[in-house]
Parts: sequence; structure tokens; C-alpha cells
Amino acid sequence: MYGVLAVEKVSRYLALWGKKFDLDKERGVIVVHEKINDEEVDVQIRFSKNWVVTLVKLGSLKELQDDVKLKVYEKLLLLNRMYAEVCFSIDEEYNVYCEEDTLLEALTLDVFLEEYNAVLIAFELWEKEVMPIIKAK
Repeated sequence: MYGVLAVEKVSRYLALWGKKFDLDKERGVIVVHEKINDEEVDVQIRFSKNWVVTLVKLGSLKELQDDVKLKVYEKLLLLNRMYAEVCFSIDEEYNVYCEEDTLLEALTLDVFLEEYNAVLIAFELWEKEVMPIIKAK
């Protein structure tokens, strides 16, 4: 079960910033509709007992050749190291995400803004630094 108060708090923050978003109350997921460099991007905000997880699905590496995957993994790790608060992750199906986790006890406006902006920066880094590697395959 997700924290209803956390959902309400994040919804207030997003409204304060003038963000367009949808709330799925049953699943406890907020989807924020962003536009980055003329591209529509959906930022998901999920809630659990102790965490607020802000993430964007960037793409899939499943169909890439192993040598290209290796170059992508290397670039993602370098970006993680080079940029504070930028975090990339991958699931068991080779989908890549930029993701930020906020402890509920730390869910203040300034902390959430920093975490939220980090996924937007990570998206831009993906487009600028990683997509050229994928497209060059």
C-alpha cells in the first residue's frame, strides 16, 4: 500500500509547478506529461511504503548486439559517475530507465524538485550521449 499523504503532497508540488499530470488512485501512480526538446516524455511517480520512485523509461536494449550493449552500459556507468543525482537502471527485460528514489521522510519540496529534475537531465543525457551509440550500430 502506498502512502496516500505522499501522493497528495507530490500532487500539490506538481500543481504548484504548473505540471500537467494524471493520477491513478487505485495503483498510486502519477504520470507527469513533459515536453523536452519537442519530445513528449511521461515521467512516472510511484509510491511504496517507504519510497517515492520517479522514473522515465528510456528505451530497450534487448535487440542490440552485445558489443553495442557493452558500449551503452559503459556510457551509462560513466554518466552515473559524472553527474550527481543522475541514475540509470535496467530491468530483466533490458529496458533502461532513469530513476530517482526519495525516502518518504525526506519528501520536501526542495528534495523532490532536485530528484524530479535529475530524471529530466538524465533523459537529456540519454538523448545526447547514448542514442548516438545506439543509432551508430
